Amino acid sequence: MADGQLAQRLEECTQDLEKVFRRFRQVEARQTSLAKDWEEKLQKHVFDLNSSTQDLRASNEELHSKVVGQQQVLHDVTTRQMTSEAKLAEVMRRLQIQDDSEARL
Repeated sequence: MADGQLAQRLEECTQDLEKVFRRFRQVEARQTSLAKDWEEKLQKHVFDLNSSTQDLRASNEELHSKVVGQQQVLHDVTTRQMTSEAKLAEVMRRLQIQDDSEARL
């Protein structure tokens, strides 16, 4: 090959290489942009998930508090019912004793 042809071929290869590098830079810039976009989206999702988790914890604590309150009310009602049943049994016993006494007379 003549020097002129080699020089022309070298110039063509250099231009091709420059095109490849420009394309590489474009792809690299696009990948960087996409990575940044995805990172922002992921951060937003993480923030939303954390907020939802905090809301769920608050709701859970509120429900737990209500359940504890209802359990206390149930305990109080049960205690009152048992006390009332005991009093009723005592009254019934006394009435039975009174009826038995009246029947003997």
